[in-house]
Amino acid sequence: MTNEGRIENFRPEKPSAIRVPSKKRLRKEIFGTFYRRHDAERGMKHFRAIFALRLFVAFWTTSSASAQVASDAPSPELPANAADLNGLLYMKDWNGLGAALKDADQTPVTRVKAMNWLQRRVLRGAEYFVVYAYMRELWTVGTVSQSEGMRQTAGAMALYAYALIAIDGAKCQDLTAPGNRMTQLLGLNPSTFSFVKSQPAETKAKMIDLAITIENRTSSARRDDDLLCRGGLEEYKAAFEGGTQTEVPNSTGHFGKTFQVEPPADWKPKFAPPEVYRPKQEIARNAMREALLKLIQ
Repeated sequence: MTNEGRIENFRPEKPSAIRVPSKKRLRKEIFGTFYRRHDAERGMKHFRAIFALRLFVAFWTTSSASAQVASDAPSPELPANAADLNGLLYMKDWNGLGAALKDADQTPVTRVKAMNWLQRRVLRGAEYFVVYAYMRELWTVGTVSQSEGMRQTAGAMALYAYALIAIDGAKCQDLTAPGNRMTQLLGLNPSTFSFVKSQPAETKAKMIDLAITIENRTSSARRDDDLLCRGGLEEYKAAFEGGTQTEVPNSTGHFGKTFQVEPPADWKPKFAPPEVYRPKQEIARNAMREALLKLIQ
């Protein structure tokens, strides 16, 4: 179904060793992003030669100097279409948002600005789509630029995405939908999760701390996430009963006919009432640290 392709093209106890900062300091200390302006006249082609995107993450280092640099960071530059991105996010137009992010991601410099926007929205409680997109961008740029810090932060975002599915997915009336998202997250990002598993125990603990801290800080701001509740049995049922079916080319090596099914245009996933999902969310939150430790063993 089309929704499955949109991503790709609990209140935990505060650990004694981790200081939970305010949202403003969280943005500055955890995700302080710095870069040099692109010198177009030099025609630099490699990401590391075009800009230096460094993450001074307090959880990754005990260096007071690094923390000071992060806290002194200026407000990050946003893409020219930031207002459009905000509007698409407000409307939960995931296809449109994905296309607009792609338009804002044409050069290394504009890519940094798009990542700044993603970062800001993640820290303000944006939905799973935005968290996933930010994770993928961090991983891609971190891999190309050989930035260990960016890949570690991408790993933390992957763990946060996992937590979102488990916690906010509890709101879905069709509980098969978040299960599909979990399968998608793990199946489409093997390199990211393998990288996390390969990290020292101390780094793994810091990644988990970061994921849990962000989930805790954004829980009250997060809206019902329809994307987490799509792609389940209820949507498939609606698609077969009253939607559209379009024949599409077969994948190589497959025989017979292949159809793409879409639910009716006005179909929307349903959410469970608060008295049903809130107890499930608290159970998931209380078990999340242990679940994440088990996931990355």
